[in-house]
Amino acid sequence: MEAYRTLLAIGYTLLLLDVFSLVIYRSPATLFPQIVVLILSTFMIVYAIIQIRNLK
Repeated sequence: MEAYRTLLAIGYTLLLLDVFSLVIYRSPATLFPQIVVLILSTFMIVYAIIQIRNLK
């Protein structure tokens, strides 16, 4: 349970940092890696939420 909560916190942190970096750095060179991190952090959050719900 604690591992999934930690994963959820890491996912939220990555998502927040990525959104800020999208706002600050709006160059085409950094757009693709930022979108990849955005997608992966979203999947991480969804996976952690599903696992926490299944444990209860």
